[in-house]
Amino acid sequence: MAEITEVTGLDLAYFAGLVDGEGSIGIAKHKSKSCRRGHTFELVVQLNMSNPLLPNQLRCAFGGSVTEHQHKAKLWMWHWCIVARKAGTFLYAIQPYLRLKKERAKIALEFQAKKRYYPRLTNEAYAEQAKARQKLLVLNKKGLAAAYED
Repeated sequence: MAEITEVTGLDLAYFAGLVDGEGSIGIAKHKSKSCRRGHTFELVVQLNMSNPLLPNQLRCAFGGSVTEHQHKAKLWMWHWCIVARKAGTFLYAIQPYLRLKKERAKIALEFQAKKRYYPRLTNEAYAEQAKARQKLLVLNKKGLAAAYED
């Protein structure tokens, strides 16, 4: 596997194209015993591919994890997932190169910039996080149609 020692602008543009075409940007809702509401929100960027090379390069360059699983018709897939601050760092780096998911990245980066990592979240901050999650859910449900609204 070719390791990335230094990420170039060309690499970032390529990674942005992968996210535009095959990736997803979202805000997940996780159960949390330490949070008084019983759950918390977390930024998630994911990519599935049938070849392990690029998911592993992304993991080496930005962090996250790569898992392997069998898909339909016995096709093996590699799933790269990066969350929270690392996901924000990745999106910030590729944002200038995104075309279809630029608006999703903007919402996600605004969410991450305001994210606080402690269980005592104010009602206002919680509502803001839930609103950002809902915006991404709507955009992701619209699919390509939403991409042309940006």
